Amino acid sequence: MFDLPKNISYLSISRLTFSKRSCKVERNQRKGSMMKMIQEKGYRTERLLVYRRGSLFRAGTSREFFQEPSVRPNIGSNTASFCYILAGTGEYVQKDNGRKYPFHPGTLILKNPVLHYDQHHDRGLYLDKYIVLPQEQYAFFMTHSGCPREMLVREIGIDTPVCRKFDELIDELRFESETRVLLAMMHLSEFAMSLFLPRDTVLTLYRSEMEEAIRLLEKDFREKITLRDLADAASMSQTNFRRIFKEYYGIAPMEYRLRKKLELILITMRSRRLPVKEIAERFGYPDAFSFSRQFKQYSGMSPRAFYRKMEERERQN
Repeated sequence: MFDLPKNISYLSISRLTFSKRSCKVERNQRKGSMMKMIQEKGYRTERLLVYRRGSLFRAGTSREFFQEPSVRPNIGSNTASFCYILAGTGEYVQKDNGRKYPFHPGTLILKNPVLHYDQHHDRGLYLDKYIVLPQEQYAFFMTHSGCPREMLVREIGIDTPVCRKFDELIDELRFESETRVLLAMMHLSEFAMSLFLPRDTVLTLYRSEMEEAIRLLEKDFREKITLRDLADAASMSQTNFRRIFKEYYGIAPMEYRLRKKLELILITMRSRRLPVKEIAERFGYPDAFSFSRQFKQYSGMSPRAFYRKMEERERQN
């Protein structure tokens, strides 16, 4: 078993175990997965590969150990691949022009399917999450994203929610029924592609979805609404919806709803002087105590103290 750096020890890769045999492949056609373990001169490889629809859609985890600096020559295919690197360093070298693309933990890479690369690995552990897309889906993304056509490289760091979301969506692809496998792949590709989109492009593409989310968040504070409800209304995954919403408004969606509710409560308290219990009922709190506690966290004082302060100001005026 390979030792993992401490900063990525939380990753769900325990399902990858190295075989004592030089090569071992386990397949499960019904669930569309394959465990592949290979040992070659200079390095050894373990992969959990999830494949569906005759390998049209693929995703998984790779873990490799290089005993010495190594080169994998002429990497390329008719498919595009997203690769999120969690351990290891090295560089891709583009075959046609010699351009170098260094990588290290936290690097996100999108490989152009029509170009070929040599992949240079430094000695040590290499770990990544990857998604393989058909060339047609890649072409659609490139056409509408405004991204350059060469290999795309973005530094996003080791991000715990991103790592967990990769695992969650890979498992969705692995276990989803045949009738819903396309939806699972759409969730995967949407998530991966959104990590590359420039902020201005994201804001333009999702403007209508974010405006609808605001409408739902401010609609009726007595009704319960969840992050899943908002993401489903926007036809997005929860992780992607939350990230893009925060890009727009600088705040998480449920925090936005809480602030708007408390702002409306303050307006109501200033104008109508309703009893605390009645305000709690009007705004969907289970009881007056729950409302008072949240109000104090937001305003720094209890509702009754707020009323007393208002009365003092009125007497002074």
